[in-house]
This record gives sequence, C-alpha cells and structure tokens, in this order.
Amino acid sequence: MGFGRWEGSTWQEIEAVRPDAHTQWRADPAGFTTPGGETYFSLRQRSAAVLAEIAALGTRTVAVGHGVSGAVLRGLHLGLDARSTIALEKPQKAFFRLLSGREERIEAHGDDRASNRGGQRAM
Repeated sequence: MGFGRWEGSTWQEIEAVRPDAHTQWRADPAGFTTPGGETYFSLRQRSAAVLAEIAALGTRTVAVGHGVSGAVLRGLHLGLDARSTIALEKPQKAFFRLLSGREERIEAHGDDRASNRGGQRAM
C-alpha cells in the first residue's frame, strides 16, 4: 500500500502536521487515505486480482509483501470485511500460510538486530 507523502513517517512526525490523523484513521481505517496515498479499496482490488492469479495457477505459491498488503491478502482469503481485515495482526517475526479458507501463523526465528533498525515507523 502506498502511503504517499507519509511514506516512512512515524505517527509523531505525521501528527506534527496533522494532529487528528491517528484518530481519524482509527475511526475509519478503510476510508482513511493519506495525502497522495493509495486507498484501502484500491489495494483490496489489486490483492483480489493477485489471489485470483495464484488460484488459477493451481500450484504452491509464495507471496511476499509488507504488513498491510499481507493483511489484505489474508483478509480476502478468510472472507473478512474491511474493518476486520485491517485489524489483523501484522507481525514482524512471523508469516502466514493460507490453506483452504484458513491461515496458519509460522514464527520466524533469527537475529533480532535486523528487525530493530531505524525505530518504529507508522507508515
């Protein structure tokens, strides 16, 4: 998902210029759009097309993405609505295997230093 001018920003940096941003996002995560960013529904359409392509292949496929895009793929696979999809966890140290309308969380183990570089980012 493209976050436009907010790409790579922390919530603190965003709220310095738009104090109500986090509150508005929490109130309507599917309808909230960042300046110059992609809408949730646009990402959902693209993700649905990807899932259809994968299903048509009829073979095991590995899809790699970031937190929000991964949650949208999982939400589509699980048949969730927008709010439930956005509420899905977006872990840094796990990935998900999608199987017949369910998901399996798989923990990743390794060097913790790689996941702690650069601080916590909002977008």
